[in-house]
Amino acid sequence: MAKFAAKDSNKNITLSPHGTGKVVVGTGAADATVQSDGNHNLVLQTGNSTTGSISITDGADGDIAISPNGTGTVVVNTDLDVDNININGNAITSTNTDGNIDLTPNGTGEVNISKVDIDGGTIDGATIATSDVTVGSGKTLDVSAGTLTTSTAQKQAIVDGATIAAGDITTGTFSSSVIPNLAGDKITSGTLSSTVQNNITSLGTLASATISGDLTVDTSTLKVDSSNNRVGVGEASPDLHLHVSHSSANATVDDNSSSHSSIMLQNTSNSDGNYSGIWNQDSGTATNAAIIFKNVSHTTNTSSIHFLTRPSGLATQERAKITSAGHFKASSGDNSGSDTWSGDSNGHVFHINTGDQAMSVENSHDQYPYGMLIDFSDADPNNLTNWYLFCRDGDNDAKNIIFSNGDVRNVNGTYTTFSDERLKNNISKASSQWNDIKALNFKKFKLKKYGEDAPYHLGLIAQEVEKTSPHLVDESPPTEYHIEKLGFKKDEMVKGLKQSILYMKGMVALQEAMLRIETLEAKVTALEN
Repeated sequence: MAKFAAKDSNKNITLSPHGTGKVVVGTGAADATVQSDGNHNLVLQTGNSTTGSISITDGADGDIAISPNGTGTVVVNTDLDVDNININGNAITSTNTDGNIDLTPNGTGEVNISKVDIDGGTIDGATIATSDVTVGSGKTLDVSAGTLTTSTAQKQAIVDGATIAAGDITTGTFSSSVIPNLAGDKITSGTLSSTVQNNITSLGTLASATISGDLTVDTSTLKVDSSNNRVGVGEASPDLHLHVSHSSANATVDDNSSSHSSIMLQNTSNSDGNYSGIWNQDSGTATNAAIIFKNVSHTTNTSSIHFLTRPSGLATQERAKITSAGHFKASSGDNSGSDTWSGDSNGHVFHINTGDQAMSVENSHDQYPYGMLIDFSDADPNNLTNWYLFCRDGDNDAKNIIFSNGDVRNVNGTYTTFSDERLKNNISKASSQWNDIKALNFKKFKLKKYGEDAPYHLGLIAQEVEKTSPHLVDESPPTEYHIEKLGFKKDEMVKGLKQSILYMKGMVALQEAMLRIETLEAKVTALEN
């Protein structure tokens, strides 16, 4: 083998072709090899290490093979440019502006990458097929345009552990029929275009939402019927604008805060006579009961409330109402014969047209019951015009009146007591009442309440009667007038006189007088004869 070697140590051997000539190795009839001698390296180096380059170029469509022997490797200590591709360390970069890097296997071959870190870049037009795409903690998967799809057959998940846990999906369309594990996150814009999103378990907080078409929550918990503009709560097929139904007897509006609970029924029409209300119906269309809020007059801003119930076998009838004047009127239903039902006058009215009593006042207290109070709280008419109680017949003729001055008048002057013998025991002849009646000191007087211009009354003084007939006097607690105007103490009792007993005592004394008169008349007759 022929060799070229420098005579002196560390000297160069220079092969310099002329002009465009070349240094040619081999004859062209067989492969030519350039190798080092022994186990040392073969170094190809430019003379100027900063600007020069080494080019290895094939002939006509020939291949260039760099094949290390055995387990040897091809080592490039700096950048490697291969047909517009630059390999520098861990980075592979296209040297063309907007150039692509294509990794294209042949036939059914695959490009297998065990781990990919895409930091700030874009996967465009790629199909990620059989394995999960994991977005690490603090990282973002940004689908800024196009469609993010998931195969229904594969039901693959887009996961961070198990959910999309942070960040917004700001645009785009979820077009799959199933999006598994979408929980606790926000979708700020875009469209969920699938007809069924079975695995969306939570939407978090929605600032607002617009839904076109019907809305169904758990079959019948909430139903919005967009075709008929109806809302059902507990009702899958609402029949009314707001249809509330419940398996139990109660539908409740509750407010646990310190404010009040309310339901507002608004009739936006200003026409007189228009109304809104609450109706109870049976399974058909018949109204069982109703509360109606009526606009009596829009001009005068007057209104009324009407209460309706349904008697057996009949249509719903008005049973009570509160007029615009605040008068409460209750009725058995048929008001055709009533003199006081219509209009706002006549005060509170209780009207019936049956053979029952019109009204009962009951106090069931077992120790201190009281009855009805009729109170002229701001006036004292004290006359025969104003009355506390007025009883009249169908001809408007008075039968009994209790006037404001205390006078009691009736049509026949009769006052009756229960006097049946079967109600009494220990019956005996009355004792003499002569001395008791004789001891009475009748006086004339005026009542302090009505001043010096008040009329005189004829009667007795209870304290004087008490001295001779204490059983004719009783006591009762003072009224507010007695305490405030006349100086009575709260624990000081007011004395009264049992007038009806006094009358009976007077009748006994009259009988005694009649016997004495008759006896005297008999004696006079005897003397005269």
